[in-house]
Amino acid sequence: LFPYTTLFRSSTVRVHGNKTVRTNVVLRAGEIRPGELFNQERLREAQRRLYATKLFYLVTYNVLADTAESAGTTVMPNSVSIRFDVMEQRYRGVGFGAGGEYAPARAIVSAEWEHDNLFNDGHTVLVSGEAGPTLFPFGKNYRFALDGNYRVPYLILTRIDFQTHPFITYEQLEGKHTGEAGIQTGMSRSLTPQLTVGLANKIRLFSDTAPGLTNSLGLTGHYDTRDNIFDPTQGLSVQPAVEGAGGPLGGDNDLY
Repeated sequence: LFPYTTLFRSSTVRVHGNKTVRTNVVLRAGEIRPGELFNQERLREAQRRLYATKLFYLVTYNVLADTAESAGTTVMPNSVSIRFDVMEQRYRGVGFGAGGEYAPARAIVSAEWEHDNLFNDGHTVLVSGEAGPTLFPFGKNYRFALDGNYRVPYLILTRIDFQTHPFITYEQLEGKHTGEAGIQTGMSRSLTPQLTVGLANKIRLFSDTAPGLTNSLGLTGHYDTRDNIFDPTQGLSVQPAVEGAGGPLGGDNDLY
């Protein structure tokens, strides 16, 4: 425990327990820098961000007051050393699913592949697919979907997330063909621990609701005050969004 009337600065920030995840990936997500004023709440926020990477199943931190004996050299007055202790989990996975639906009777199978540390730099990629042939008669009508998502956290060393999301769906039912295909690309930034804003461009190459090409721009927000993102007991999560297409963006359709 440290005196409440004394301001402390972090002299060093270290990571212990990482085996395959690079140390700079952990420090980047933690956002705690040497020389900053010590703040207990910022450490808790860093812990939440590290859990959100899905690279660790356990994240703890230790704070120790610096002494000449522990540092082995001259130390800054009123300084502390911070150490994050992490235990890694598997960051690559494959999943399969199966189910069914009625009207029409249909079997549904799905599969996905996820990698949460691509290039050993914290990039994430998720590819998922789903197929659903009708049962009576089998395969006469069908539906399939394929999605991908690629995310780069801390674009150009800043707290800006870049994501791109190609998608396609197609269904044949009683001679009628419907579907949608396109790609959505955008960036988002956390303005505060509770508020994230994003801007994304979505290009629909074809769609049931709007024939031809649709080029839209969307503004999103996420306000989240939940006490725990995995098992919340209180708080609020709101995600408003607005979207406009056509006009100066071009394309064949206008919408707001």
